[in-house]
Amino acid sequence: MTITYKQTDYTEPDRSYTEIYICEQNTDGYIEKETDPNNDYTTYSYKNGYLQNQQPSYSNQQYTYNWNNGNLVSYSAVGEWTTTITYSQSTATPINLDLNFVNEYRWSYHFWGLLGKKSKNLPQKSVLKHKDSANTLTNTYQYEFNSNKTISKVLVSEVQTGDYNESRNYSIKFVY
Repeated sequence: MTITYKQTDYTEPDRSYTEIYICEQNTDGYIEKETDPNNDYTTYSYKNGYLQNQQPSYSNQQYTYNWNNGNLVSYSAVGEWTTTITYSQSTATPINLDLNFVNEYRWSYHFWGLLGKKSKNLPQKSVLKHKDSANTLTNTYQYEFNSNKTISKVLVSEVQTGDYNESRNYSIKFVY
């Protein structure tokens, strides 16, 4: 699979660039290897369709993903930080929006279902904790649904503590 990524500088619209990424997929259609324009690559491994590890070639950093009962309960940059997630009993139909930001959705691959199965329930809270630091980032999520049980809006409360004490609330509206 070839993915073309075009970036436009919104402050200077005449400045833009295009990058091409080559992705090798397994028989389930999940990405196993992604190669960028510099020939750096990231490999992904799965167990029972769930993402387990992510390893970039340009770094010794490894990312691990832990699942329980069909939900991603934690993921981490080994030795640096860990995010833990708790879930509501809610699901959305016909698809379940997975707000587990796997490497900030790595070009939205996870959103598109290209990095394995998604969590079965909607996240209620995520907590990012840095190793050897008091810094944490906590996100809580509340959902509004359309009559057909698709998500219409996600209300997010974000609180950062430690070196930076900040908070903000925002919403994400979905239009189908």
